[in-house]
Amino acid sequence: MSVPGAPRFSAWPGLKPQPAKFEAAPADVSDRVEKALDARGAVERVVNAGEGQSYLRFTQEAGPAYFIKVVPEERARDIERAERLARWLRERGAPVLASEREPRPFGGGMLLFAYPYVEGRLPSPTIADARALGLAAAKLHAALAAHPDVGEWRRDTAERLQTLERVRSDLRGGGLRAGPDPDRLARLARDDAIDFGARALCAFGEAAPLHGDLNVFNVLMTAQGPLFLDLEDVHHSVLPPALDIATLCERVVLMQEPDDVAAHAAMRALVGAYAEASGSNSLPLERVPPLLRALALRALCTRAQIDPRGADHEEWMKFFFLMDAASGRSAAFGSRRASA
Repeated sequence: MSVPGAPRFSAWPGLKPQPAKFEAAPADVSDRVEKALDARGAVERVVNAGEGQSYLRFTQEAGPAYFIKVVPEERARDIERAERLARWLRERGAPVLASEREPRPFGGGMLLFAYPYVEGRLPSPTIADARALGLAAAKLHAALAAHPDVGEWRRDTAERLQTLERVRSDLRGGGLRAGPDPDRLARLARDDAIDFGARALCAFGEAAPLHGDLNVFNVLMTAQGPLFLDLEDVHHSVLPPALDIATLCERVVLMQEPDDVAAHAAMRALVGAYAEASGSNSLPLERVPPLLRALALRALCTRAQIDPRGADHEEWMKFFFLMDAASGRSAAFGSRRASA
């Protein structure tokens, strides 16, 4: 099969929370922001973001502050769709952060998206944060389920899974060698115990619209509670809600809390709060590791599709690390081992 030659780099590299670091933006960037928003103010840029897009903070002389995302035009369609959805959800009380207006031309083949600047922090692996995230995720899922495009999203999800299954088949058979460690990737693709196919995932519950990318950088903890960002993956994420909940357990708790007992308690709080708010059965923690391995392999197949040459080495290694962590932290998922 053919795969694109240009990689897509991670917007926020790594797995550990990194508060945004700001410094004054160059004069030409400041001028372009002021022109795009038709306002005067101070412009700062985020200096610890990844490649491929820029993040800025705009503090107006008179008016609210904005967080700004500047993206290539080829990505604008996906982001515009995500922001229309975010505004729809926000109008219905869902815990999301949405752009304030339509994108503005920024020059150089780039578009500017402006969001209200909200004071907050990245989530921590405490029981309080874990419980708040479980409650907020249930509220988000309930709102997504009422969207009129769920049928279209379901079709997009099926097509995406079929595409990634074909990528896996090519990796398994040797027709595609991808990434910085193609031999290891091929071994993982051949491991039938790791299954991200629709039939395997249905064992975790009935499919419903999900966020689909609940990494730690897509959650903002505010005084009013968690807000979810970047809804670009919703349209191909009609899957069991356990996937979003497992991802939160992994990225917020497991990757930040090295103590298995503390991690177990926080994850129990998260899945318990979600079950309480959604009226669903609680996800047994012992079932989470195989689900995380399936998600890691799915992500590696996605990398093989969009970055076969392994240009974004750090992003590739992140998912190999997550694959290992899903097995290596088994004590955090089992109550007997975690309390031993």
